[in-house]
Amino acid sequence: MKKLAFLLSFFPLVSTASDYSCEQEFNWLKKTFENNDAGFQYALSQKGEKNYLEHNKASLKAIKNADGISDCHQKLQQWLLFFREGHIGLSLNVKKKITLLCTTLIKQSFNSI
Repeated sequence: MKKLAFLLSFFPLVSTASDYSCEQEFNWLKKTFENNDAGFQYALSQKGEKNYLEHNKASLKAIKNADGISDCHQKLQQWLLFFREGHIGLSLNVKKKITLLCTTLIKQSFNSI
């Protein structure tokens, strides 16, 4: 039991580790938004393609320097603000990964007893 309590005390630190790539998430979001959002062309015509390209360049630079998933999430949200503030958003979903990791760690702990 002490081993399990010790293991779970480090759980929050372990659960943030992943193969998450903020740049890949940005590229997917950008492509998906450009191809599927009904208001994309309207926003582009209102704000200008030059401004959009500059926004993408600045956003990508910030995203490459993202410090973890939460920071990446904020930077992706900032990218979306170019279009329509308050109408579009992202939600960070890490519960499934945490549950899977917790289950794996508990099984490993009991197997080594």
